[in-house]
Amino acid sequence: MVVEQPPGTGFLTLDAVTAFLRAEDAAVHRLPERLEPVDALPRDEALRKVLTYKRRERYSGTVK
Repeated sequence: MVVEQPPGTGFLTLDAVTAFLRAEDAAVHRLPERLEPVDALPRDEALRKVLTYKRRERYSGTVK
């Protein structure tokens, strides 16, 4: 799950995200197991789109 927050807002916690999703009746297998806050997402210089392949490489720890 990727959530970008505006600067100056408080950090999300795993408990808060899980509680929200449970309140929305999300299936248990869809609840996140971990939360990794990051300063910024990798973006394309021209269109400012999130570069998914770079995000996977950097944060997943499984892609080589």
